[in-house]
Amino acid sequence: MAASIHAETKVYADPDLLAAFPDKSSIERRNDISQMLVLFSYKHMKSVTVYHTGKDDTFYYSATKVLIEFDCEKNKSKIIKTFFYADNEAKKKPIYTQSSKGEWKLETDRSNPKSLIKAACDTD
Repeated sequence: MAASIHAETKVYADPDLLAAFPDKSSIERRNDISQMLVLFSYKHMKSVTVYHTGKDDTFYYSATKVLIEFDCEKNKSKIIKTFFYADNEAKKKPIYTQSSKGEWKLETDRSNPKSLIKAACDTD
């Protein structure tokens, strides 16, 4: 299984993170649940090994697009799907896609105007 990245905890603490771009046009809202795509671009190429039966594959990426689900009432988020890209603008076809059941993580900084949960949940 490939390494997964949680939006607010690991990614913002990653010194290799160049920028995070929430795609507000991708927001889908159903009651208290909101989903949004976020592009994470990195300063340096990263590698991930995917473990298969009988064969391991290693690939290199410079950006990810992550589909994140937010529980706006409970201030929680979880990753639904991650798309890995060789180019840091994610304009080419993804080199790997990982679906995830994701565990809910508490989002502690909703008051920050740059927080992802604020972008996904506090829309006009």
